[in-house]
Amino acid sequence: MLPALFASLLFSTSAAFVPVPEKTPPLTGPPPIVQAISSVDADKGLVLVEQTRTERVPVQVAESINVNGQTITRVRTEYKEVPTVTKQAFPVKDGKVQTADGKKLTAAEALKRLKAGTPIVISADGNPVSPGYLAIFQPDTIVLIREASAAATPAAGPASPPVVPAVPAVPPPAKKK
Repeated sequence: MLPALFASLLFSTSAAFVPVPEKTPPLTGPPPIVQAISSVDADKGLVLVEQTRTERVPVQVAESINVNGQTITRVRTEYKEVPTVTKQAFPVKDGKVQTADGKKLTAAEALKRLKAGTPIVISADGNPVSPGYLAIFQPDTIVLIREASAAATPAAGPASPPVVPAVPAVPPPAKKK
């Protein structure tokens, strides 16, 4: 009885401390892309972000099997999921830049504030991000509204292909005469 009374008192008083927004903005359009900046090229006006994707890569695997009492080695292909990291460049100079609370920024102001590790919100379709999505971010979070045709471009530099060990093909055993 006492624990139930205590629990009902606790839940009835804690609900008063939860802030309830008067009106939540509607979510319209696609959700934005949220990334942490890996580096900034202020001269070119680019923000570089790293994206990790999982790719299925074919791998040759040798296995020994028993066929009619003989052990033979055969090679088969398996697919492994390998994480790959790519860098993408987002042009700041070509897009519109603002903060999550709607304050417009010039490209120069944004590039001064953007540093490695800083989170950035990027529109997914080239249109302004819905205020409903922006409501979850700090007011000074930088939002990049890129041109619809200006998709992210891979950053220049050597690509790092996944490293997957390959097993050399083993010839079938010679037939007995």
